[in-house]
Amino acid sequence: RLWPKAAGTNARRWVTTNMTDGIARDAHVDFTLTSPADFSDVQLTGAAGSLEGDDLTVYWLRPIPPIEHGAARLQILDPDTIEITVTSGRQRPSAARIGVANAGLQIRAGTVRITGIEQPHQFGAIVADIGGPLPDAIALLSEKRLNLLKEPAGPLKNAAGTVAVKLTITVPLEDAVKIEQIPIRALARLDAVAIPDVFAGESLERGVADLDVTVDGMSALGSATVAQMPLNFAGAMDFRAGPPTQILEHVTVTGRGSIDQLAKAGIDARSAMSGIVALKAQLVQRRNGEGVVEMAADLTGTVLTAAPLDWQKSAGSPAGGQARLRLLHGRLAAVDDIVVTGPDLDVRGDAAFAEGKPTLLRFAEVKVGRSEMTGQVQFPPKPGAGPIAATLAGPTLDVSSRLSKGPAPSEPKPSQSPGPENTPWSVSARFDRVLTGSAEGLSAVAMAAENDGSRIRRLHAEARAGAAGRVRADIVPDGANRTLDAAAEGVGTLLGALGVTDGIEGGTLTVAGRYDDTRPGRPLSAQLRMGPFRITDAPFSARLLKAITIYGIADLLRGPGIGVSDVVAPFTLTGDRLELGDSRAVSPALGVTARGAIDLDRRTADIRGTIVPAYFFNSLPGRIPGIGRLFSPEAGGGLFAADFTLRGPLDDPNLSVNPLSLLTPGALRDVFGH
Repeated sequence: RLWPKAAGTNARRWVTTNMTDGIARDAHVDFTLTSPADFSDVQLTGAAGSLEGDDLTVYWLRPIPPIEHGAARLQILDPDTIEITVTSGRQRPSAARIGVANAGLQIRAGTVRITGIEQPHQFGAIVADIGGPLPDAIALLSEKRLNLLKEPAGPLKNAAGTVAVKLTITVPLEDAVKIEQIPIRALARLDAVAIPDVFAGESLERGVADLDVTVDGMSALGSATVAQMPLNFAGAMDFRAGPPTQILEHVTVTGRGSIDQLAKAGIDARSAMSGIVALKAQLVQRRNGEGVVEMAADLTGTVLTAAPLDWQKSAGSPAGGQARLRLLHGRLAAVDDIVVTGPDLDVRGDAAFAEGKPTLLRFAEVKVGRSEMTGQVQFPPKPGAGPIAATLAGPTLDVSSRLSKGPAPSEPKPSQSPGPENTPWSVSARFDRVLTGSAEGLSAVAMAAENDGSRIRRLHAEARAGAAGRVRADIVPDGANRTLDAAAEGVGTLLGALGVTDGIEGGTLTVAGRYDDTRPGRPLSAQLRMGPFRITDAPFSARLLKAITIYGIADLLRGPGIGVSDVVAPFTLTGDRLELGDSRAVSPALGVTARGAIDLDRRTADIRGTIVPAYFFNSLPGRIPGIGRLFSPEAGGGLFAADFTLRGPLDDPNLSVNPLSLLTPGALRDVFGH
């Protein structure tokens, strides 16, 4: 009522329309008028005054909910300027935007300066310092009239923390104003930010950030922890219209943490890495939905392990990795330029994805230690649609270190019963040379295997060692079961190439058997047969012969060796337990029988047997029809034979021989043998 309608029409309408409730008091106004003596031209040349207001309701940008319970002071600074100073109040966002009626944001200080009252167009410059819960601030900045944060989605909906915002708005005091005509800027400080489930179920905690938001875009700089790993981030978003290639978002994240912390965040590389890693990721997102994430890792503090090759990089040795992730509408579409380098390490490759899931992983180059290869891994389009298929090929595969160490005792193995959790796979591999630690090594190595998720259903493997050594093995389905067929030539050369022993010359070998896949453990029942070969240096044989004091035969091991004409060994293999049936090795100079068990996992043996010196002549009485068993009770035994037992670790077993049994003919041997 006190404001003349003709003075600052738009400003008057804005104030009277948007200040809808409250109590006014202590009004005081001074005007200065100038005029000639005849009062023919009266002009307002000065104005001053003030008005106190309490419990005010003020709409500062409809339809955004108003400031409530505000305290303010209106001052007339001059005929062209009015300033409203707000000292307190509460700003509540729309309850629908935060899901609950929160306490709202506290107006700590603010001003509304209205200028141009004597001009055709008036403007309101609003500056407000606001603080309170982060969810309320997010809801306020995403109000449709402001739309500074668009529509909060995903984890941001459940964000917690506190915020202090300095909001600056210049509003044309007109009836129809578009948001593009309103310069808006919000400077925000976020503290104690917590956002649940930001990545792989892990929460963002202890977040601190500074935001600069306008209608054109937003920039952010801050830090937080995810899976207890500290991260720093900086980013910018562009809200303006633009072409399809326009960059809408650019974010850089850096962090340093342990491999265990990365595993908690959903990046589990613990099978190949341990220690500390420093990471840097840069995201660029375009309007057409295309995005790129440049990843880089400093692996100097990381222990890298290639277990199949028994290769390891220690912490402190320089190493690094990088990759380029290509996104399409938020889904991973491809990974280019995968590079991992370090001491004796160079891996390069890429990966293809469909609907965010991997379809193909290619390795253009893999150099680990002395191994060198290329390969790829192909994934089925969906679980159950096919096996994971791997193909490897290269000039060199180095397994020498693994063979020299031998198998280590392992923990109990889980049941391998078929089930949906077991993924079928196949592998095809070819290597020109496999380094085994010997000078020869293996050559022309090839393998193809198919696993149905619980067992190797089909296998073909072959290799060569020098000019004489060859080996082949096949597993093929046979109804519900499988059969095994293996053969080797130049067994001594093969055993030497594999680092097993150099004390065997020549020899052929066959293994034929059958897996009973209907029984627990899927036992393999088979028979091994080894043809003519010569033992030239066998520590166990020497110990056995010396134990029964047949020194002449023992001396053969230091000379031309012992020629063995035939070895027959029936066995059953169930898991890591090998049950040896009635087995025998035959030569004119020596015969051996054995039966017992070997634990391949613990590398221990429990074997009983007999040794028959001068086998050809000693065994003749046992072949006499009718009475032969009186002279040789055991298959492959003889008139004079010594019982032995072999127990303990395979690397150094405990060997004992019953000397009385050597002098006990045939049928009486069991009496003295026990």
